[in-house]
Amino acid sequence: MLTSLTPAEIELLLIGLQAFATLGLVGFAAVQIWQFASSRKERQRIAYAATYGEYWRLQALADTWKQTDALSRLQNHLLDPAALQPRDWLSTLRTLGELSYGAAAFGGWAYDHMERAQEYAKRAEQAMHGAIGSTEPARWLAEAVRELEQAVMAFRDGLKTIPSYLLRHNVTIVDPESEIGKFMERRLREARSAPLRRHEPRLGFLGRWLGRRIAAVAGWFDPASVAPPFPPAPPRG
Repeated sequence: MLTSLTPAEIELLLIGLQAFATLGLVGFAAVQIWQFASSRKERQRIAYAATYGEYWRLQALADTWKQTDALSRLQNHLLDPAALQPRDWLSTLRTLGELSYGAAAFGGWAYDHMERAQEYAKRAEQAMHGAIGSTEPARWLAEAVRELEQAVMAFRDGLKTIPSYLLRHNVTIVDPESEIGKFMERRLREARSAPLRRHEPRLGFLGRWLGRRIAAVAGWFDPASVAPPFPPAPPRG
């Protein structure tokens, strides 16, 4: 059949086949990109679920050590400073890194606060067994609680840096019975009524590039309109 075609028709046929092959390659590449993006989003959803669980564990620890009878419970060995040791923190940081660089950075700060909280809790326990009735145990316990609260807040700030689409997945709790379940139900209802704050640039890389160029122009016309640079890390005392 090809022998009956003219050279011009054969050339047109080859051009058509080449165009079809090109479209096939473009389609294959698009499918690969879509699969990569979907798998990355799925990994981020799993990482967010694991990280959120770790956040609530830290919050529960802070609430336990903030109770008014924490000093007597520590004296009777009902509270263990070893429980403040971060559990497999390397895996937690790797999970936070799946979410964003900011989440991993704040996770590092939370790790440091947890180490300090454990150190202060051990000092409180030692001071209590060595000097009953003195104010040293209460002071060290207060320092441990403060570091715990800072760890929780740092972890919470890290969760605020994650992609906003991860926060759009609604969690449904049906007829909760536990106190934490009822608390979560109230919080979820409040969260649904509050507008979702967006922190990613619109239009992706193009939006980020345009935003930076517009900010540079605005800073040239009015330097006061540009935010100051990020402050250095606070000193640790």
